[in-house]
Amino acid sequence: MAEKKGNIILVPGPIHLFWTVGVYYLWELSKTYQVVLVVGRNYEQNTDFQKVIELAGITDVFYMPVRGIIKRHLYYANEFKYIVLKYRPQYILHHDPVYSSMMYLYYWGRKIIPPSLRISYGTGMYASHNLEKESIVQHSVARIMNKYRLPHEIAAFFLKIKSWLFLWLDYYILPLLFIGKTFSPVLNPITFVKLKDYWNNQFDFYLVCESLERKINSRWFGSEDGIREIQHPLKTVGKELNRILYGSKEDNIVLILPSYGHLNRYQKESRKSNEDIVEIISSGWFEVINVMRKKFPAYKFFWKLHPVQEQDLLWKGITDRVKREYPDLILLSPKTNAQKWISNSKVIVSEVSSVLWWSSFFTSKITISLDIFGISFMDFFKYYRGIYYFENLKDLYITDFTERSIDELKTSECIPTLTGFLEELYRYR
Repeated sequence: MAEKKGNIILVPGPIHLFWTVGVYYLWELSKTYQVVLVVGRNYEQNTDFQKVIELAGITDVFYMPVRGIIKRHLYYANEFKYIVLKYRPQYILHHDPVYSSMMYLYYWGRKIIPPSLRISYGTGMYASHNLEKESIVQHSVARIMNKYRLPHEIAAFFLKIKSWLFLWLDYYILPLLFIGKTFSPVLNPITFVKLKDYWNNQFDFYLVCESLERKINSRWFGSEDGIREIQHPLKTVGKELNRILYGSKEDNIVLILPSYGHLNRYQKESRKSNEDIVEIISSGWFEVINVMRKKFPAYKFFWKLHPVQEQDLLWKGITDRVKREYPDLILLSPKTNAQKWISNSKVIVSEVSSVLWWSSFFTSKITISLDIFGISFMDFFKYYRGIYYFENLKDLYITDFTERSIDELKTSECIPTLTGFLEELYRYR
């Protein structure tokens, strides 16, 4: 085995983001570097995660608390400092550029080892459009409404107050208490209110995997400074790793993965009742499934919600109606690993879920984005490589998927791999 070149601290974020992106970063990096993993405590009992770190030869794993804001900040202040002192990393990689955990870790890296580079990376579609952000906010408002039986206006006010209290605690008061300094957040992470026009000083580099993502992020961050495009590790090591994790067989499955959040925004805009929303959206999915059954008559149909949709009253009603209409439709647990099912399915269907972005890296799959429900900002994937986009079911019906119109995604030779990018940084430092 080749000698490892140095230490890297990798923080892949919540476990669903680990399976979306982080595991591929880990797999590629572990071939060249000694990777020190910092993950949530809920990873510890996950058998699939334990299998991955054993196969990758990862022995240095730190489990940080995921609940309790005081516990988390104590960990960031003390354990992060210990980890940086012990391993003296060349690079610190953290998912996304907005979290207090990133700011603590980058602070200790810069304070203890000034040459250590701070590198954030994208974990999928970034909420770059105001309507997309509003969808996420309205989903949070709806959860408060359902939990406490509050009217919309009061629930929205409650969320707003909660978000600003959390922001002051998370970025100002607790860091000042534990390490004697405050952080400067770029946005309110709950309501998406932007607090800075220039984000790029939060990191040394921010990694994206498509030129389109680079343009989107540069507009939101305020500049292209530090934003670099690399070949997604899913492209470079995905085939090897997915075969280990999920096997290599694709079954005749149509996997339906509805997006979350947009219905709550649509309901606010249209002022329709829960019953009306359930009726309209479930009827739309009836039409979709009818067309897809004609297109793929020998396929099994599976339906999986996002984990946050599990307690959503609208999606519970829609799912119940769809299941009654199609008793042979197989419902998957929202908590099950979406990547596993995408890997084992031939056809992936959603509206604007980030699962479509992930699925688009597999050139063997038919990845379909539907903009047929009359809801604004459902055209995100209209020009996205590797994804079929439809504004109506007629076009879906007449499309011949056997004559594949989406070619294999070719990567320019000038775009480096993840490890190639890091090696280039090392040569020129």
